[in-house]
Amino acid sequence: LLISLANEVYYTATEAECQLLVAEGLEMARRLGDDALLMEMCSSAFLAVWHPWTAVQRLSLADEAVELAQRLGDARGEAMALAQRAAVHGELGHVEDLERDLGEAHGLAVALQLTYARWFLDCMRLPWLAMRGELEEARSTLDGLLTLVDTIAVPHKHDAVGGLMLVLAIWGGLDDREDGVLDELVAAARVPIHMAATGFLVRLGRTDAARELFETSRPTLDDESWIAPLIWGFGAEVGLALGERGLAAAAYERLAPLRGGVLSAGSTIAMGPVDAFLAAGDGDATLAARHADDAVRLMQTWQIPLAEQWFLRQRDLHGF
Repeated sequence: LLISLANEVYYTATEAECQLLVAEGLEMARRLGDDALLMEMCSSAFLAVWHPWTAVQRLSLADEAVELAQRLGDARGEAMALAQRAAVHGELGHVEDLERDLGEAHGLAVALQLTYARWFLDCMRLPWLAMRGELEEARSTLDGLLTLVDTIAVPHKHDAVGGLMLVLAIWGGLDDREDGVLDELVAAARVPIHMAATGFLVRLGRTDAARELFETSRPTLDDESWIAPLIWGFGAEVGLALGERGLAAAAYERLAPLRGGVLSAGSTIAMGPVDAFLAAGDGDATLAARHADDAVRLMQTWQIPLAEQWFLRQRDLHGF
């Protein structure tokens, strides 16, 4: 009940309040000595404490849930724990670990016909397929998500699908389904979308439309939820593209602690290294160049050539 309450008040309570509820709930679960209960509580607590700076805490929770599920022989619990661990490995830039957990979790999800787990995993996989240039498989994955969307009860599911369509659009060009999806997202999104929407317009080369949306909506960086890194990263990119240096500098300050990781919105919409957006947000040419070098190195290590090609064009354009 304590951990369920932490999840229910995630958007309205302070992080300290949620952390206290989680700590009390986990302490109770450990005292009861029920491994199946503790496994479920680790997975539930993972969601309740999801903020950009809690990745190490969430990795520990996911590790414990995986270990408990394997000890119990609970394949369903293992699939979900592996999916959560894959998400945090992605945030931290542990891409080999991400791929391993994705593969194992997907095998279990398919074998057990776990619809939500398949949804969660495919949302995570699609941006990586797109950045690697595996666009046909990425579009096939999107088709699968569109088939599943009406079979799951996830509040942000349509936002996620719309965001993934835009991810495909920026790496592989627009198709008929993706044309107009940005306007629909802005109108109906249940998450703060205006900064990200402005960023997508910039990335799609629609600078005039980006400026108009930015000036009419005046989006801010004031978010600390699971979607915050995407807002901050696009804040840096929008600030650079539109000459809003104050915005870019403020985004840099928020992003700096995430250096070396992956810019993403929760488990979805991975956009490449945080370092690429630090380069955009840093007004010091020398430091920006260092961030840019780190970003290129990570893109090569992670084998995401389309992201690297985009970023090299940005380096040429902006001189970092």
